[in-house]
Amino acid sequence: MSSISQTSDKLYLLDTQEDMTEHLIKALKQASNRIYIFSRRLNPLFFNHEEIVEALSSTARRSHRSDIKILVERPQIVVEVNHKVLKLAQRLPSKIGIQKITAEPQDDYEFVIIDDNKIWLQHKEDTYTGFANYDARPEVKRFEVVFNDLWKNSQEDARLRRLSL
Repeated sequence: MSSISQTSDKLYLLDTQEDMTEHLIKALKQASNRIYIFSRRLNPLFFNHEEIVEALSSTARRSHRSDIKILVERPQIVVEVNHKVLKLAQRLPSKIGIQKITAEPQDDYEFVIIDDNKIWLQHKEDTYTGFANYDARPEVKRFEVVFNDLWKNSQEDARLRRLSL
């Protein structure tokens, strides 16, 4: 069960898959215009939910300034699970960018940045621990630098594009 940190009532410590999913959905539903996702395989346990797709779609369509970027390390896994987020990105390619990471990230964590003040973080890919902070401007700035560096060095992957017939 998630617990509120003793240092901030906007910081939740997460230690189960259910907590991780619940707070990811909650944070994404609060997005105004920017979502950056860094995930090695868009873990279906967290990301392959209709509520996630609805939150991403709503943010993408809200404004012409909406900015949604997704970085994945292993696109073949995303394709193999027939991922709902991938289908949305293929339907809205001008609104949602999805690319493959080419540079190895320094740390094991995965994260989602929402606007300029919210962050969801999973400590390691195969664990269900992390945090959600709904008032995290300093952390967002730091993780935004990491994300932008990875995005700059990322590339399109044919498996992630919609194939026209």
